[in-house]
Amino acid sequence: MNEVHPLSWFDELAAISEYSEIECWLFKQLEQYGFPMLLFGNLSNPGAGVITNFPHEWMQRFEKKDYIYQDAPAQHCFKSITPIIWQEAYEMPQVTITAKKIINEAESFGLKNGLSIPVVANNNRSVLSVCYDGKNQDFRHFLSKSILTLIGLTQTFQWKLLDSFSTEFFDLPKLNKRQIDCLHYLSHGYTNKEIANFMKLSHYTVTDIVCELLKILNASNRTEAVMLAIKQGVI
Repeated sequence: MNEVHPLSWFDELAAISEYSEIECWLFKQLEQYGFPMLLFGNLSNPGAGVITNFPHEWMQRFEKKDYIYQDAPAQHCFKSITPIIWQEAYEMPQVTITAKKIINEAESFGLKNGLSIPVVANNNRSVLSVCYDGKNQDFRHFLSKSILTLIGLTQTFQWKLLDSFSTEFFDLPKLNKRQIDCLHYLSHGYTNKEIANFMKLSHYTVTDIVCELLKILNASNRTEAVMLAIKQGVI
């Protein structure tokens, strides 16, 4: 595992102008330090921004079961500004049975060992969670050498998001009336054809609206779109 070199990434990050580029930058930057999987999430609005390559099935389960409010590392990061090693979070005396169950489930998806770093700026709280690839002793050695710089990288990344991509990451999705109406019908299980009749639109227009909703809400299907919309308070 390579050491993080202080500020070697600063100019490159500052020059990024596209949201997709900043996601790729974070994945590439951390992978070279031995973290093949990561999540950068918005804790102020958990339903809003998230950058991750954690297994999709795990993320769906995590969101559907609201694990963010029970997971030990996540709960630590809601309240603290200090990093926490996952295993240490689950060893705390106040950890619940549900939280211990979550870590066992996470391990089945390859998320066994890692670190979560909370960061707060301009009243926005986020977290970087990284899953390391290697032996525990190598990971501990890496942290002893580079934890402060890793924290600095997290803080700088948060600053970049606030400065250049605040709408994309920190704001809840903004939907027009037609999209919201369509979501309400979707939440009741109506088909596109039925929704078209209710809204007095063509079937093709409703299909386009549903596609827009999937993109805006970053959902893979209609059911997930409804679930995310409810969680985010959109409907």
